[in-house]
Amino acid sequence: MTPDLTLFAGLAALTAVWSQIRGCLDRVRALFITRVTLHGEIANLVANHLYEHGRVLNWGDRYIRSSSTWVRPLDRVAEVAYEHAPMQPLLVWLHGKPIMFQCPSEKDGSNGSSFLPSNTTVLILTSLRGFLDVNALTQAALDAAHVKQSTGHRYFVRRISGKRDRTTSLQGGSPVSQPFSESEIKPGLRFLHWQSADIGSPLPSQPFNSLALCPQGTAARDDFQRWLSLKKWYQQRGIPWRRGHLYYGPPGTGKTSLARALAQQADMPVFAYDLSTLDNEQFSEAWQNMQEHTPCMALIEDIDGTFQGRSNVRSGEHRDVLTFDCLLNALGGIQTCDGVFIIITTNVPDTIDDALGGLAAGTGTTRPGRIDAAYCLELPAAHQRTEIITRICGQVTVQDLESTTEMTAAQVTEYAILQALAQTWRH
Repeated sequence: MTPDLTLFAGLAALTAVWSQIRGCLDRVRALFITRVTLHGEIANLVANHLYEHGRVLNWGDRYIRSSSTWVRPLDRVAEVAYEHAPMQPLLVWLHGKPIMFQCPSEKDGSNGSSFLPSNTTVLILTSLRGFLDVNALTQAALDAAHVKQSTGHRYFVRRISGKRDRTTSLQGGSPVSQPFSESEIKPGLRFLHWQSADIGSPLPSQPFNSLALCPQGTAARDDFQRWLSLKKWYQQRGIPWRRGHLYYGPPGTGKTSLARALAQQADMPVFAYDLSTLDNEQFSEAWQNMQEHTPCMALIEDIDGTFQGRSNVRSGEHRDVLTFDCLLNALGGIQTCDGVFIIITTNVPDTIDDALGGLAAGTGTTRPGRIDAAYCLELPAAHQRTEIITRICGQVTVQDLESTTEMTAAQVTEYAILQALAQTWRH
């Protein structure tokens, strides 16, 4: 045997022996040390639970970032500083027992090339055997999350856009959304100056006070509130607890404002989809992720800007676009679970295909089960204009009503603002 072959055989034998030794050492380690890897949403929940209920000993380097988001105590958007747990393991004392936890790096990390945690939701727990009850820890984290969901603010608006959005590079082509809400804190992330409950969209106590609803808008609100209160009624009769509304009418008549007020009053999260930037894979992934937050609202605004009938108007510009079949399957197929309230808005209802839910007699549609009811939000009547102007100006005149006869609700609001500002300026 040549020297080279002898050397190669020796190295191969040494590698095999070392592999066996490592296996034996790992089994010995397992006798004394427990290691558990958590992946997915449960990793988020357990990491948050450790931070909130344990005492974290933070040593070594710290990595702090910031992002602009709504801060509820300030009642405005502000720059919020937050800290990521480093790649190195951290020690937390939970109920008098030590647990090591670690958020792995995007890269291998063995050469020190990366020190920030990955976007993948992974958490590694290490503890002395007998100190870590994984079943109890995960159950406690799930119970704490359920309490937060039941008693805390659930309302937030998450805008879902796809790979053609200019901000997509932040997440490698996945659907992107706003930076933070109280329900989407990543493992190993904690705010420096605020609690997670302080972060999220504003939630007015009386969201309908600023709206002057037409009869169709009032009917839509009543139907939504009835659906929201009848979950058990639906389930007892074997009816899926989901519903779909179509709001149509001229621009500026309050379609989006009505959807927002419904979600705020119900303290319900809103997922607003930009269909023009999504392909089938991105849309299906985002729709599936949304259902972890039920009951929730899925909002699709100005659908006529993306679909004319069954055709995606952007199919000529881009190869990968959302198909009509994929949209139908999400809205009324096997992908939709209980607790999703769908609102679709359009200025041109005639462009909506009957398979999705075109207009029928009264408030009915051609496809209940996808779009169950349609409501026309028209130009505001005299009593609505009176309500808007009085709320802003304190009073209304005959001239005000005559001047706003053909205006939309948005235009009447602007008219009233200008009148009130003029009065204030004169004083």
